Amino acid sequence: TMPSLASKLTSSVILLAVLTLFTVSSLFFYVHHSPIATTQFYNFTSTPLVQQHAYFSERPFYFSIDSQAKAKHDNILSYSLLNRFKDKKRAKEQYTIVLLSAFSRHFGHYDEKVLARKYNVQFVHVDLPGIGHSSQNYDTKVIISLLERKLHVGKFSIFAQGMASNFALSLVERMSKDSKKLHDNLDQIVLFSPWTVPNYNTDWDLLSPGHRRLSSLYFKSPFLAEYLIKIVSQFGFITRSEYWYSNMASFLGGVSSEDYRMITNEQWEPVFNNSLVELYRQGVGPFLNLYHNNMNTERKIPSIEKPVQIYHSTNDVMAPIAHSERLQHALKHVKLARIEGASHFKVFNDYFETAMRDVLHLKESASEKHPQVFVVGGGLAGLSAAIEAEARGAVVTLLEKEARVNGNSAKASSGINGVLTKAQIAANITDSYELFYNETMLSGKGAASSDLVDTLVRDSTDAIQFFEERGINMDVLSALGGHSVPRTHRPKLPDEGRPRNAGADIMYNLLSVVQKKDNIHIITNAEATELIRNDKSKIVGVKYTHEGQEKELMGGSVILATGGYSADREGFLKQYFSKYAQIPTSNGAFATGDGIRMAQAVGAGVKHMDYVQIHPTCFLDPKDLGAEKDKTLILSAEALRAYGAIMLNQKGHRFCNEIGFRDDTSNAIFKHCKPAVEGGPARAFMLMNDDIVDKFGRKMFAFYQHVRGLVKKYENFDEFATEQKLSEKKLKKTVDMYNRYKDEGRDPFKKPRFPTGFDWNAPVYVAHITPCIHYSMGGLSFSKESRVLTSTGKPIPNLYAAGEVGGGLHGKNRLGGNSLLECVVFGRRAGQLSVENQYVQG
Repeated sequence: TMPSLASKLTSSVILLAVLTLFTVSSLFFYVHHSPIATTQFYNFTSTPLVQQHAYFSERPFYFSIDSQAKAKHDNILSYSLLNRFKDKKRAKEQYTIVLLSAFSRHFGHYDEKVLARKYNVQFVHVDLPGIGHSSQNYDTKVIISLLERKLHVGKFSIFAQGMASNFALSLVERMSKDSKKLHDNLDQIVLFSPWTVPNYNTDWDLLSPGHRRLSSLYFKSPFLAEYLIKIVSQFGFITRSEYWYSNMASFLGGVSSEDYRMITNEQWEPVFNNSLVELYRQGVGPFLNLYHNNMNTERKIPSIEKPVQIYHSTNDVMAPIAHSERLQHALKHVKLARIEGASHFKVFNDYFETAMRDVLHLKESASEKHPQVFVVGGGLAGLSAAIEAEARGAVVTLLEKEARVNGNSAKASSGINGVLTKAQIAANITDSYELFYNETMLSGKGAASSDLVDTLVRDSTDAIQFFEERGINMDVLSALGGHSVPRTHRPKLPDEGRPRNAGADIMYNLLSVVQKKDNIHIITNAEATELIRNDKSKIVGVKYTHEGQEKELMGGSVILATGGYSADREGFLKQYFSKYAQIPTSNGAFATGDGIRMAQAVGAGVKHMDYVQIHPTCFLDPKDLGAEKDKTLILSAEALRAYGAIMLNQKGHRFCNEIGFRDDTSNAIFKHCKPAVEGGPARAFMLMNDDIVDKFGRKMFAFYQHVRGLVKKYENFDEFATEQKLSEKKLKKTVDMYNRYKDEGRDPFKKPRFPTGFDWNAPVYVAHITPCIHYSMGGLSFSKESRVLTSTGKPIPNLYAAGEVGGGLHGKNRLGGNSLLECVVFGRRAGQLSVENQYVQG
C-alpha cells in the first residue's frame, strides 16, 4: 500500500506541478499578450479606472458627458456622469449625439466644444475600451439602462466608429425591444469606417463563417485561442507568427492617444497585414474548423428600422462592413458615402461635422456669431492657420505687410519633412517617428524642446496629407543633411508652366485654395504695429497701417505668423548675432522680427535669440562673385547635395561631408574656402552631374540654370578646370578618390551615403556658393498648442504663434525640411485652437 500511496502522491504532485505551470504560463501569456494589455499599453482610454482593471476579468465601462472627473464604479460596470446640465429644461431641448467608440473621446478632440456651441448640441461619450479586441464584453441592457436614467434627452442620434459599429447596431436592436422611449427619440445612426474584423461579444453577426468560429472560441476560451494561434504558428502553418499588437508596439510605440486620429491608412496597413485576421486566413482557420465542425455558431441578424448613414474609405485596409451584402439586407434605410483616398481614422475626424450638418440637418445656432481670427503674416504658417480657422467657422482676416502673399516660404528650396507618408511607402522607405525625433533632437545639439519636437514629428504625416488633400502632390523625396532616410517631400512640377522652386510651387497652389474661401480676407501692404489688450490683459485685436492710415481689427484672436529676423541687421542680429550680422542672407528684407517685438510689448517671453542658422549653400552670381555682404541671395536647394553634389575649395579639394548638419558644413566653408574676390564672401564650388539634375528635376533645376543664370554647364572636368584655373592633376585626384570612397562605402569626412559618382569626361554643372544667414531659431516662447507664453511660461490669452516667429523648437541648429513643417503643424494648431477657445469662452 505504501508504494501505491507514494505513487499516487507522486502523480498528484506531478499533476499539480503541471497545472501550476500551465496556470502561471497562461497568466504570463495573458498579461503580456492579451488584447486587454494592449489597451492599457496604448492608453486608448486614459482613465484611472480602465488602467486599474486592465488585467482583470471585470470589463470596465466608461460613460461621460465630459472627460474631466473621477469615475464611480461597482463590481460589474463603471460609469461617470460629468458636467451635468444645471438647466434640465435646456438639456431636454438640446439635440444629443451619443458617441460609441473604443476611444471616442480622442477623436474630434479639437472640435467638440466648438461644435457643441456652434450647433447647440450636447455630446455623450460611451467609451468601450477594447471593443475591437477579442475579450471585451459589454451588456447592451446595462448601457440602455444608464442612458434612460442618467440622460435628459429629446431627439438624439448615435455615431459609432470602427468596431463599435457592430455594437451600436446591436444596441439599437435591443433598444427597439426594451426601451420604446429611447427608440422613439432615436433619430438615426451614423457609422464611420465600420470594420469586418470579429467583434466577439455583440448580438450582431456580420462575420464570415470562419470568423464566427474564431470569435466563438475566443468568447468561450481566450486562453485556448491564444495557445492555438501560438502553436499553429510555431508549426509553420502561419508565415508571420507575431501577433498584431506586437507589430503595433514596434510600429506605433510612443504614439499618444490623441495622435491616433492623425495616423494614415498607409501607416496602419503593415500592422494589420500581420493581424489576427491575417493569422486566421493563413492557417488558424482550417485548424479551428476541425475544432468547431460539430458546433452551431450561427447567430441571427436583427433588423434595424432606423436610417443608417455609413461613411467609409474606398481604400480602407480593414474592409468596411459597408461592403457586406448581409449588412445591407439587414438595414432597411441605408446610405453609403464612399470617400476617396482618406485614411481609416481621418474619415471619422474629417467627416464628423459633415455628418452633423448634412445627415442630421443641424443648423448653426442663430445666437452664435462667427468667431474672428486675425492672422498677421502671409507665409505658409499664416495660410495654414487661416485655412484651419476658416474650416472651423471663423471669419479670418490676414494681414500681409508686403505687396503680395508669399514670405520666405516661397524661397524654400528643398521641401517639407514627413514620416510614414504615401510617398515613403510607395518607395519602400523604412522610417519612424522615433527616428525622425532623434535626428531632429541631434541636430538641435541639446537645446531643442522635446515637447515641441515630439509634436512636430507626430503631426508630420498629417502635414503632408494637408497638402495632398488640397491637390498639391508631394511625391518627390530626398534625404537632406542630418537625415538618415529620404523624408523631405516636394512637389513634382508639371511639364508646362514657369519653372519655380518647391516653396514657390507650394505657396502658389495653397494661395489658390485660400482665395476660394469666402470667409478669408487678405489685406496686403498692411503692416501690423501693435497688439490690443482689454482690461483683463486678453488679446482682442491688432493695430496696423494701410494706405497711409492707422487702422485696427477688434474682437478676435490673433495669430502671429510674421517670420523671423534674419534680415534685421541693425536690430536683433546686431544685438544677438553680431559676429555674422553683415554676411549675405537668404531672407527677404521683410524678415525684421516685427511679430516678436509686438508680442514682447504685451509680456511675451523669448527663447534662443542668439541661435541663428547659417545655410552653407546660397548661390553667388557668377557675374558678381564679390557680392555685397548684406545682399539677399538665392538659396541653393539642399536636395542637390542630398542627391550627390560635392563641394570643392579653390585648390580643387573636398573639405567636408556635404550632407552634414548645416552649421558644421557652413563652418567648414568658412575655414577652408577663400573669397573669390578681395573683400567678398567665402566661395566654394558645388559640382553636379546629369544624374543629380535628373533626380532633382530638370524643370526645377532650370530655374537656377536658365532663369537665374546661377549654374554653368561644362562639357567635362577638363573644361571646368581650365576656366577656373584649377590644377587638373589635383582635381582628377579628387574625383578619382571620391569615386573610390563611393565604391568602398567609406569617406574621411564621414559622408554616410554616395548617391552618385562622377565621370571625368561627362558633363558637369557648377555653381558658386557661399554661406548666408538663413533662419532664426530664436523667437517667442510658445507651447505645443501654439500659445504664446510669458517669460514665466504662462499663456497670453488669445495670442498664438506659428512658424519662424516662435523660438525653442529647433535648438542650436535646424534640421533641413523642418521649417515648412513647423509652419504647417503649428499654423494648423493655432488656427484650430484660436477658434475653439472663442467658442468655449462664448
